[in-house]
Amino acid sequence: MIGHSLRSAGIVCAGLILSLRPATAQECTGVVTPSVNLGIGTIHCQGGSCLVAGASSTVGNRLPEDLKERRSRYRHAWGFSVEPWLWDIAPDGPTAGLVEEGDVLVAVNDAPITTRQAGLDLTLMQPGKPLLLTLRRNGVLTDVSVDPVISCFTITASAGTDEMPYHVRQWRNTRPTAASPAAPSAEGLARFEVAGITLAGVKEVRVNASGAAQWWFRVVPVITEVRADSPADRAGIRVGDRLIRADGHALTSQEGTAALAGLRAGRSISVRVRQGTKTKEVVLNGG
Repeated sequence: MIGHSLRSAGIVCAGLILSLRPATAQECTGVVTPSVNLGIGTIHCQGGSCLVAGASSTVGNRLPEDLKERRSRYRHAWGFSVEPWLWDIAPDGPTAGLVEEGDVLVAVNDAPITTRQAGLDLTLMQPGKPLLLTLRRNGVLTDVSVDPVISCFTITASAGTDEMPYHVRQWRNTRPTAASPAAPSAEGLARFEVAGITLAGVKEVRVNASGAAQWWFRVVPVITEVRADSPADRAGIRVGDRLIRADGHALTSQEGTAALAGLRAGRSISVRVRQGTKTKEVVLNGG
């Protein structure tokens, strides 16, 4: 085990082995397609190069030849020239509670992360086949067992001179909130009173520099309640439908949730819903 070889160099390794249940595939919108992932949103290669699920980022002028060759062979290839920092951990993903923001990925299945074997293990990962990840956290090595999932989660490859990517650093300057009725907590339901529906789905909640709450769904939300004789009810929307777009914007964007929340008396918006295997466009009239 790689942890053993590093222990001999004077680093203490705290072992942690946990198994998590696999998730099923989800309906995705826009250009996002279901993919096998670990629920780690940003993988950052400080001073080096990243190849993450086919996307790449490097501080040099070009990707190293070995990573370029791997990308040409595999659609969702992974590979690293340095040990990457892990950021944007999904709160409902397979690494939630196991991986922390700013952990460094040292090895996969005991193979150092910069080796071809570690990259291939990540490239070929599948639900039901856990990966052993070796992490470095505050100078201490930790082993965690993670079961990959299939989801619509978006993964970003990042590279730069700092250990924290710029966009993550921006998020650190904001603070989450659940106090405003317009900004629901990351868990639970979101009720749209005028439309007459309640949606369930994992949410992103942020506060911008001026203190205003901004939020959106991380995954396509499912409708859990339709109030009788509401605009949604009159439009034929039913419990169990998935709401994909509002006023032309995906519900996985701030613009989409804002458009749905902005429905008022005397106004109307078009929404796209999926009922079973069929998708349809309907109009919600605010009355």
